[in-house]
Amino acid sequence: PAIGYWAQHAAYRDALAQGKTSFGTAKNVDAMEAVVRNTFIQGTLSIVFVVLTLVVIAAALAAAVRSLRAGAPGGPAGADAGGHEDPPVPSRIYAPSGFLPTPAEKELAGRWAEAAPERVRTGGH
Repeated sequence: PAIGYWAQHAAYRDALAQGKTSFGTAKNVDAMEAVVRNTFIQGTLSIVFVVLTLVVIAAALAAAVRSLRAGAPGGPAGADAGGHEDPPVPSRIYAPSGFLPTPAEKELAGRWAEAAPERVRTGGH
């Protein structure tokens, strides 16, 4: 394409090779060299980012395919057919729904502590 980092890089590089002392918006050789250097870096990083994005998408697709092939627990290829999900276990931890507990949650926390005081002291372990 006639636009983009690589096109600008080639144009400024060719202008330097021809001995020009100014080109486009660059008013001197140092500015032209800076454009050549910066467009090379930007173009290279753009390619690296696209490649890394494709790697992430490929890894995500591979993980999705592995997950679909393993099957969901309880589904057609579920736990009986070699699923890897553990059975559900009820929580032994209580916490309020927000940062500050409501009066009803404070009351429930008190009843929770009375029912199982060892959980409060040991942090549920």
